[in-house]
Amino acid sequence: MRRRPGLILLEVLLALALFVMTSLTLLSVISQSIEGLRRSRDRLLAADHARNAMAQIEAGLARPETLNGPVPPWNEHEEEAADSSFVGIDPDDAPTPTFAVEPEWSLEIETEPTEYRGLTLVSVRAFRIDDSGFEFEGSPSYTLKQFVRLRQTDTDGVGLSAEPGPPPPGPATQPPSTRPPGRGGSR
Repeated sequence: MRRRPGLILLEVLLALALFVMTSLTLLSVISQSIEGLRRSRDRLLAADHARNAMAQIEAGLARPETLNGPVPPWNEHEEEAADSSFVGIDPDDAPTPTFAVEPEWSLEIETEPTEYRGLTLVSVRAFRIDDSGFEFEGSPSYTLKQFVRLRQTDTDGVGLSAEPGPPPPGPATQPPSTRPPGRGGSR
């Protein structure tokens, strides 16, 4: 039984077309997965920047208006050089990694007074910005809202603690138990 030469060529072309279609489908799936991972990484970085800013505000290390705007890029070698207690490789002798300059992050911080004396609602939003300082369209962002007791400053810029006030209502402010001593409990 002899095959015609045209039939073999047709089989090869069909096999090649099937291979190309399968390859294109796999490339599409892989590129979508990579894009999903990039967006997840960006969401995590945005959350990290927002949490970091909120922690600095809570601890009284920074005021909301000083953190509002672009986030300066982190440089490990500058931090080690500034830390006098750092023991390790001399920063001048260490190999300097090259970092690709990616679009930076920016923070948008808003404060609102609340009905609770001494507490302020702080909203921190972290998002990516391009080289001209505008937010990337469709880029992930993260918003964190929290009640914070902000530190007050006097005219010299010296920090004062916030006015003490009644704590916000909630489970932590319930009055102590009125159960008489000696009843119930373990022996």
